Amino acid sequence: MKTNVKNIVTSLVFVIFILGVALACLLHSPREMSESERRPLEQFPEFVWGEYVVTKDGSNQFAAIKDFKLGEDFSIGVLNSSIKNYISNFEDYSLDQFPLRDKMRELKAFVELKLFGKKDNNDIYIVDGYISEMQPSINDASVQNAANIWNNIYNKYLKDKADKVILSVIPDKNYFIAEENGYLAYDYEELVEKLTAACPDFDYVDIFGELSVEDYYKTDTHWRQEQIIDVAKKLADALGVGDEYSWDFKTNELDIPFYGVYAGQLGLGVESETIKYLTSDVLDNCKLYDYETGKYVDIYDRAKAEGLDPYDFFLSGAKKGPMRIENPAQDNGKTLVIFRDSFGSSFAPLMVEGYSTIYVVDIRVTMAGYINSPAVIGGFAGKDVLFLTSAMVLNDSSELMKN
Repeated sequence: MKTNVKNIVTSLVFVIFILGVALACLLHSPREMSESERRPLEQFPEFVWGEYVVTKDGSNQFAAIKDFKLGEDFSIGVLNSSIKNYISNFEDYSLDQFPLRDKMRELKAFVELKLFGKKDNNDIYIVDGYISEMQPSINDASVQNAANIWNNIYNKYLKDKADKVILSVIPDKNYFIAEENGYLAYDYEELVEKLTAACPDFDYVDIFGELSVEDYYKTDTHWRQEQIIDVAKKLADALGVGDEYSWDFKTNELDIPFYGVYAGQLGLGVESETIKYLTSDVLDNCKLYDYETGKYVDIYDRAKAEGLDPYDFFLSGAKKGPMRIENPAQDNGKTLVIFRDSFGSSFAPLMVEGYSTIYVVDIRVTMAGYINSPAVIGGFAGKDVLFLTSAMVLNDSSELMKN
């Protein structure tokens, strides 16, 4: 009798729990973004008529049937494909919109890292407070793709025109902490060798020796602006303008707690950091023109610092159009063009003292039409050019210069 009562109570508790979770899911308002993961969340899917087709790489991909007509286009195969696609999308939606998603992610990370002693959580790991993501191998096709893009820009616009063309690679935190702590990491020297071998017309400047893990944010991928003056000095010398700089900066702090991209991906609670930024009399008098908006904007964007990615505080983050920094204190008439990824947004302001004008081109998202527009950069004759790219982007370059 007692056993029956126990079974009934257990069953009732289970049913109540399932119904409670189901009710919570129904009443839960879908979120558009995950702030911790910095990505859009799946929304309630629509039922779409279509079928799975085999792509060139041999994988199956769902293709919607435009202007589907029930009588003409319907078949059992189309019905099955459409239902399968809907179920897959609904499953993604359910996982993304689960009411306790963030708490469950934290619990999973705590159990795996703290209780079970795993070294990583979904390839994210932490060493002495520095969070990073394992990168076990070099993507040769990606490095070659980046090299092809660099060479295309060089041959189209720079060859026999630009004054100096410098190429430099920024290592990520794995270079400093992965191997010695037992985490997978590729050979960074090998990555550089592959890139420079594929870009023979560029002068490569090695900045690895000017960096250490302390020069990066603990919770984010990026380097700290106040820590990279030695990098700026080395590249300024390589460009032949080192004597133009005083390197006299004032360090300022943002009063906004900073949690980098890895803070959410790790899943454990971590301490916030402080974004510091450098100013000077020269930099304070510079003007920044945004070709995407057609307006002058602030070099340091306070509004962006309060957004989803506070690192966009530097030069307003990713931009489809170039940015032009004008330095009225420098009358040498020299121009620098920096092809950069997100790391370059905090680096570019450090270079203003040696140039009258600096163009900053985000190689990830800038529309190609801007590069050769007479109304923008105005050609590359006599200009210095710096390709400053992170190893992370080189190893995942599929999105470069697609526009």
